[in-house]
Amino acid sequence: MSLSRPGLTSCRLAAILFISFAFVQQVCATDWSSPEQELARKITASTGPGAISLEVVNRSSLSKQDTDEIGRGLRAQLEALGARTVKAEQASATVEVSLSETRRATFG
Repeated sequence: MSLSRPGLTSCRLAAILFISFAFVQQVCATDWSSPEQELARKITASTGPGAISLEVVNRSSLSKQDTDEIGRGLRAQLEALGARTVKAEQASATVEVSLSETRRATFG
């Protein structure tokens, strides 16, 4: 996730947060609400309440349907915390969330 706030005089506030999720492919749908809540809290801790631009980029093997579901859930969580998602030109901060995956080995 990258984050920027335009309008600062000599320097531009930028913070880069990178979130990696370990995804396990399952036959049934996955509940993304806990990771969405956690990520929304981290975003609003950085941006504060107000207008933000949000882009969710899929760099994983998740389907478009899952990616869209995560984006909708994240937007709902952000709004519950006081952040409104708007077009980039109307935003006080820009947030890009990259969905990626890692493989974890289990050793017994």
